[in-house]
Amino acid sequence: IDEFYDIVDNAKTLIDGDLNADDAFAAIDLVTGFGGEAKKLSKSLGIIGDKALSNVDDVADAATAGTTAVKYSDDLAKAAENAYPKLAGKVETHHIAPKYLGGTKNGPTVKLNAAYHQLITNKFRSIHGYGKGPVNSAERQEIMGQVYRELPLPPGIE
Repeated sequence: IDEFYDIVDNAKTLIDGDLNADDAFAAIDLVTGFGGEAKKLSKSLGIIGDKALSNVDDVADAATAGTTAVKYSDDLAKAAENAYPKLAGKVETHHIAPKYLGGTKNGPTVKLNAAYHQLITNKFRSIHGYGKGPVNSAERQEIMGQVYRELPLPPGIE
């Protein structure tokens, strides 16, 4: 993870110099060989895309703070709001088993900070792209496990 922070810092420096995110990661990849992996991890955390990486440290710090088993915290939600300021202060309903993966329309839901919901949605889509169709129950459980280990739901939600 330390290598990731160094790579992201370098990408931020390049982007601040008017280089877009794709070009910044390509330049890092040429020098270090890690640009592609850093880009994948950044995208899976939902922290790059059309926008610059200005909040990547907040999101990465919150997602990895102090332990290998990430626990939900207000810091995760605040970091998500820093990454998605237009969603700050809003609440959205999240289907715990996403409908596009085959979860039921009336399945269990939870109200989430909209920005944190966006991070979770981006993570799901990075693992199994939207529009690919539903998966079987075992695959859905595996994907959900991957997402919720990294971006857990608030306490009391199973």
